[in-house]
Amino acid sequence: MNFDITLFYFFNHLPHTSVLDTVATWIHYTTQYGLIYCPFLLALLFSKNKPKVVLGKLLAVSAASTYILTDLVIKTIVQRARPFQTLTDVIYLSPAPSSYSFPSGQAAVAFALATIIWLRYPRTVYGPGAYGIAALIAIDRMYMGHHYFSDVLVGGLIGTLIAYITNYYFTHHK
Repeated sequence: MNFDITLFYFFNHLPHTSVLDTVATWIHYTTQYGLIYCPFLLALLFSKNKPKVVLGKLLAVSAASTYILTDLVIKTIVQRARPFQTLTDVIYLSPAPSSYSFPSGQAAVAFALATIIWLRYPRTVYGPGAYGIAALIAIDRMYMGHHYFSDVLVGGLIGTLIAYITNYYFTHHK
């Protein structure tokens, strides 16, 4: 537990400036409820290019499955309070999330999407780029004071696992 809190404080106590806090808040709002992903998913799903449609379906199924498991099932069972609610000396950026802390749904969905992109485009910069963005989202959750390190780590692992399962199912059950 001490390691979890130590890593949380490391990311939460990175330098806070008005620019960094604005960027962090923007990342939060655009990834909350998948808002930033929707235009891309819709463009893929309604494309006339069959591989793009398949990619859109994989991304949509992975994201939806991950959200359901993390936010509607696991958070309800575990009911872990958020760090800004339980720890002292937390640098907190609003808005206050209304759900529980464990696991991070935003990190989970970001890693699910990154994993699908990695699996579908293994020899391109898209996969590493998507994982970089997913890592940034995970760090953002701690920077804002909303999640412990274990919340984003487990969320990332869940998203990755669901993406592998989704990709396997789509690949082997055409």
